[in-house]
Amino acid sequence: MKDPMTIAEVEKKFEGRGEIKNAFVKSMQDISKAIESLSDEEKNKIFDNGHNFMAFEIIYPPTKNVIDYGNRCLI
Repeated sequence: MKDPMTIAEVEKKFEGRGEIKNAFVKSMQDISKAIESLSDEEKNKIFDNGHNFMAFEIIYPPTKNVIDYGNRCLI
């Protein structure tokens, strides 16, 4: 990804937004930790040097919108 936002930048962007900030920052921390736990070989296999990307939805109950998801989870 070209020039992705850092966790600190996201934290600053959502400062004062309460649980919305927590939803984005905590999910970035979780996904960063998960990706960092992969070997370089696994990262290359999954992301193919930037040719593949990851899309995901943040489900964080304190920021429920229309759907009450119930539990926090990283799937």
